[in-house]
Amino acid sequence: MTSPMRWVIVALYLFAAWQCLRVMRVHTPMAPRECKAWWLIAWVMLLLAVTRLTDWPALVVDFARHYAAGHGWYGMRRALQIEIMLFIAVLAVAGISLLRRREGDLPRPASISLGGLIALLTFDAARAVSLHTVDALLGLSLAGVRLNWLIEIAGIVVILAGALMRVRQGQSAVSR
Repeated sequence: MTSPMRWVIVALYLFAAWQCLRVMRVHTPMAPRECKAWWLIAWVMLLLAVTRLTDWPALVVDFARHYAAGHGWYGMRRALQIEIMLFIAVLAVAGISLLRRREGDLPRPASISLGGLIALLTFDAARAVSLHTVDALLGLSLAGVRLNWLIEIAGIVVILAGALMRVRQGQSAVSR
């Protein structure tokens, strides 16, 4: 990732985290389940900002690559990568179905942001698995804008949209 775009994405993660924390300040008191959801999203956004800034997932992938080569199963990595991708897909579907089942317990903006978080984490995990076909697809660009940037930013924007909707609901309740 080019340095300027890395900073833009880190800034978006931090802004999203701040908005999630702001939701809890605007909505007082808040149901415990909703409060936990916003805290979870905020902390994950902060963690993702740090990972994007430090690029530690690349270090983990490099370590795994060297480990596989050193233990003689690097040539069989494709099968493992595909199994991991399937596992990620199953986790994403499980996360979405759990969210759908619990959706009635949360305001719609929190559900939207949690859905965006699931999508973003699924994308990050799939990108970390580093299948060459996935890497090639994510490396596509149009007018200098790479597809992986668009997907990542879209996930952050969904989270931001939910948080900003909830902040706006709280502000309109206070102004009445």
